[in-house]
Amino acid sequence: MASGGSAVTTTSLDELDISPVTSPISKLSDDILLLIFMTNVRIESNVPLYVFVDIMKRPLTTARMSSQVCRSWRHLLLNSPSIWGRLIQLDVLDQRSGNWREEVLRRTGSSPLWVSGNVSGTCENPTPVRLYFYSLLYNRTCWERIERLNIIVHGSKMTDRAWDTFLLPAPNLQLFEVYFPHIEEPLFLGTFSADSTKRLFGNHAPLLREFHGDGVDFSVDSAWLANLHDIAVPSRLTVPEILELLQHMPLLESFFIPSSDATENWVPIGLFPRVDLPTLTVLLLSNTLPTCSTLLEHIYPATSCSLSLTTNAYYNPSLITKGVLRAIREHLPRFIHNYFATHKIQRLKMRFHDDLFHFEDESPRLAPHIFFNVCVRTKPGSSSLPTESIHDLSELLFPIFVKYASDSPSHFSSVTGLSLDMRHLETSSLKHIYSLLCALPALRRLRTSEDTLVFLLSVEDLRKNDSSATKPPILFTSLGVLQLTYLDPDLFTLSGHNHGSLFPFLKGRVEANKPIDVLDLKLCGPDTLRDMNFIDEMKGLEVQWTEDDGEYSYICGSGMPDRLEFGTRFGWNVHDPLT
Repeated sequence: MASGGSAVTTTSLDELDISPVTSPISKLSDDILLLIFMTNVRIESNVPLYVFVDIMKRPLTTARMSSQVCRSWRHLLLNSPSIWGRLIQLDVLDQRSGNWREEVLRRTGSSPLWVSGNVSGTCENPTPVRLYFYSLLYNRTCWERIERLNIIVHGSKMTDRAWDTFLLPAPNLQLFEVYFPHIEEPLFLGTFSADSTKRLFGNHAPLLREFHGDGVDFSVDSAWLANLHDIAVPSRLTVPEILELLQHMPLLESFFIPSSDATENWVPIGLFPRVDLPTLTVLLLSNTLPTCSTLLEHIYPATSCSLSLTTNAYYNPSLITKGVLRAIREHLPRFIHNYFATHKIQRLKMRFHDDLFHFEDESPRLAPHIFFNVCVRTKPGSSSLPTESIHDLSELLFPIFVKYASDSPSHFSSVTGLSLDMRHLETSSLKHIYSLLCALPALRRLRTSEDTLVFLLSVEDLRKNDSSATKPPILFTSLGVLQLTYLDPDLFTLSGHNHGSLFPFLKGRVEANKPIDVLDLKLCGPDTLRDMNFIDEMKGLEVQWTEDDGEYSYICGSGMPDRLEFGTRFGWNVHDPLT
């Protein structure tokens, strides 16, 4: 009895009905759990090596921690060597002690190996993880188990005999991405002469599909080339050698040629073979104009082939012969037509400067291998191009795209979004730009800058003077959203009566009975906004902006024009530059 006469009752733990709490994840079957673990590995394998991923978020770390959650998970993972085989991640295994490295390799059993990461250190001062990687190469059984080799090798000299393993057959190798960013000369340079029996991979890598090995020499008639789907061309190859190489890869799907010393001063001389690549759907050219024009002329890919062409006229303009210009004029249209006839276009990006021509498909795609991009630095360095009629490449490129737009208007009728940037343009370019923009009748959203609006007003003047019966009543008759990415800072120091190009652009659309519905200033940021109450007379126009980490909007003509006095409110306006 407790004091005061009240009784105290007690209950033993045995009398309590305590049900164990079951986590929902514990109800998953082993097959589902294995699928989750394997998916975690597969996602990581698609992340490029140059992208930083915290070690604690790497699949090897996740697998180790998952194996310590409970007995059932540990039993499941330790009996799944195929998972551990895909987790030879050198960056995570870069530790002073070799215990964990050896344990991971033991857990792989005899399963295929995926080796990735940085081979740190040098030949003279190898790190523990470099020596560990060498041990994998010296072990022929391990070498023959490797399916994916995706590594960056540091150091400038590769005199270690471990690299000779690359001369052995690789029966299970599927992906070979080996980068030597500081190597003095490619591995095996001069090894594969006509009378030599040595070949990369012992001339036997029947499953190899992707090859990116700029620091590794090989013979262009190697047997394993026939099965390749993806290759980045080694920088040591000349253009004739590249064309010969392509003839040995009938199943090629993706082809990338970066800039290189071997092609820097090359001029097309002689005849070259046509190369038919019916499965090629990705063509990435980033090289000199003579090199790119020759490849465009002689490569015949799948009709759906994506193209990225990045080149310039800055270096050695004397190498840009009339034949080079002819090849661009005659064969670039083939790639344009095939791509735009195959893929529906919703968004475009155009950048036209005094020294830049950039035309790109920015449509959202579920497949990353669908794209079209032509980006050319158009002006030569000091001398003119080899024809009096063309002073820079824009005079060649504009007519190509204008002709296609006029010949195939249906291919641009689905474009609803445009990112447009025009700066320091020659007046002669405006007529071509006018023709291109007239090919976008369904455009609903325009992303641009205040500077570009100046040129759009000039293009609009061309439309007014156009005597053709097909001219539109105004540019972009369906335009509803104007998104500005940049406001002219010079207008901050001018009087409030100077409205720049924005006001006449908006007013012109009102007068044409095609007013803008939304003026989006959110990308400009509050620190670039000035007083803009002058647009309050555009009744019904919705203005959107960001302020204090929030998004706001105002309907013009609703009686509160002070809401548009951004500069005054934020304290940015300076009306007299002398004070």
